[in-house]
Amino acid sequence: MAFPKSLLTKLFIVLVLLFSSSTSLQLAKATRPVRGETWRIVGRKVPVIQSLQRGPVTPSGSNPSTYIPGGK
Repeated sequence: MAFPKSLLTKLFIVLVLLFSSSTSLQLAKATRPVRGETWRIVGRKVPVIQSLQRGPVTPSGSNPSTYIPGGK
């Protein structure tokens, strides 16, 4: 059973749009509205969004279970 080329093209476009929208939602999780600031766009108030920096990463240490007791 072969699908028409136009159907495959439409399916591909829909899948690309779904994938791109899901990745943009993931990026929006690391944002927060700036307190008290809003933009006016065509009569609507839209909150200004600020991107957050990542927190500090603790340095990785050696695993204590790899040490042999009494050995150096």
